[in-house]
Amino acid sequence: MARTTGLVAMLVLLGGVSGAEAQALCANASGSVFLRTVCKANETTIDPVALGLTGPAGPAGPQGAMGPQGLAGADGAEGAQGPEGPQGPQGAQGTDGNLALAGQTCYLSSVEGFDDAGNIVCGPQQRTMGYYDCIDLESGHVYFDNQYSLNSCGRGYQYWDIYFIHHSNSSPHAFLRAKTGVQIAYSTETFDDITGADVASLSFGSWASSPFSGAVIRTTDNNYFKLGFVSEIIPGGVTFRWQRLDVP
Repeated sequence: MARTTGLVAMLVLLGGVSGAEAQALCANASGSVFLRTVCKANETTIDPVALGLTGPAGPAGPQGAMGPQGLAGADGAEGAQGPEGPQGPQGAQGTDGNLALAGQTCYLSSVEGFDDAGNIVCGPQQRTMGYYDCIDLESGHVYFDNQYSLNSCGRGYQYWDIYFIHHSNSSPHAFLRAKTGVQIAYSTETFDDITGADVASLSFGSWASSPFSGAVIRTTDNNYFKLGFVSEIIPGGVTFRWQRLDVP
């Protein structure tokens, strides 16, 4: 009966206080309970949950607005390297190579690449050879003349392109000559400036009637080479450069 009376008295007291203002249930020494914002020094704070005074949970409130995006965090440490992936599928087989070109090489210079037809492209080559010696520009092979006045290349040798004769009344003394079927075109450009695109504007003939300085040669194999005078050895021969041209 005393417990019921106390609860009733407590409920009466609770009914007279605004819930918005109250923050604590406070009991004094006589057993009276008060709803206050803060309990007094001679009062004891009561846990309403322990007394069974809490009501059921209310419905969830609406979701609040999204807050601003936070600052980006620091970069994490680099992860360990992953395992090696599986081997990819085998690629398609390439087209057959030109076996006729397999033995090509650059005898007196380095290989620079290949032209559109698959022919080897050599860097500039340089050689010194005597007057009336003959050279095959494709291979770089020289056929030596022992007579110093007669073109020995015309007596039994087949694979050669050009030779030099000595003209005592000119400077330099070297005049360029070619075997039958090989064409010569002198050029006013320097050796380094001559390109395959210049060939179309040149006039070709079977021999040249002026001292050799720079020229383009068309061989019987229809290959084009540029030639450049370097020096002459009086009276022995000529040092010159040559290089194959990729003619469009």
